[in-house]
Amino acid sequence: MQASLTAGMVWVTDHHAMTSMFGKLQSIAGKAGNLAAQLQEKTVTEYLPLIAKLLREKAGPAAIEILNDPARMTELSRTVYQVMPMPVRMAIKEDAFSSAVLAHKDKLIPLIQAQIENEHLDQEKDANAASQESNEAAQAGTESVAVKSSQAEIVVDECQDHYAMSMDNTDGASNTAPQST
Repeated sequence: MQASLTAGMVWVTDHHAMTSMFGKLQSIAGKAGNLAAQLQEKTVTEYLPLIAKLLREKAGPAAIEILNDPARMTELSRTVYQVMPMPVRMAIKEDAFSSAVLAHKDKLIPLIQAQIENEHLDQEKDANAASQESNEAAQAGTESVAVKSSQAEIVVDECQDHYAMSMDNTDGASNTAPQST
């Protein structure tokens, strides 16, 4: 390789060495690109459940419909990207994340559907638990009223007995009182 210095510039006259070096750089860049793509794929796959959860939280019931509309999905995935953990945002750029979300749409739809089903089951469990608590409270209230009612009956019976005894004593006292002449 020959180089000459002209006006502060280096001119390489051996083009074979240059093309060889350029080929090596392209090979290294290709390997780095493959590694980056593998890292992105692994990261997205690992975080699919979280991505599905965030998509559902941000889009609500329309999440599955939005997954089928690429323009709306890109917009939603950009919103989700902003709340992803820092390691994800460091490993994947926003545009690559949006592309990956679109590419994994078929894996995200079942995850979101499962979340919707779980939400319905949780709502049913909450409703059943509230109903059971209400029934238990009503039953406890009925038992409490029954106990209080029986206690009131005992008190009434005792009062009636006491009254009857006091009346007997009053009647007996008037009968045994000396008569005046």
